[in-house]
Amino acid sequence: MINSYQTPSLNFLNNFESVARHLSFTLAAKELFITQAAVSPQIKVLEDYLEAKLFFRENRKFFLTSECQKLLPAVVSRLQCISDSLESIRNYKKKIHLSSEWDLLFKQTSLFTIWVNFSRAVLILILILKFQMMIQNLKLMVLTWQ
Repeated sequence: MINSYQTPSLNFLNNFESVARHLSFTLAAKELFITQAAVSPQIKVLEDYLEAKLFFRENRKFFLTSECQKLLPAVVSRLQCISDSLESIRNYKKKIHLSSEWDLLFKQTSLFTIWVNFSRAVLILILILKFQMMIQNLKLMVLTWQ
């Protein structure tokens, strides 16, 4: 458990987000591959830490409290940032593999000429610079017309 000085773990916040999204401890537990009995105490610990109720039931319906509604967007946002970062790292490793294949292809031809319309030149240059950072031996000549 956590004391009043310790921030709740990411696992508690992930479970909270799932319960809030499903409006159900049972559905959240199924999504998280844990038992409902494991979800409830984590929500209780989070509520104790915040000194506020996050959910309430009325006539067998499940509702979010105002405190829950304040917390939920921040938790969702941060979990999405973490997810995006993890995906970015996975994709970066794939790009490294791809760039190695491109390096083999471009060793034979070191100079490429690209013609672009001037109005699109800035966007194209940004994309080309990113592409060139992936492929070290690539030399490009960009010519524009208006």
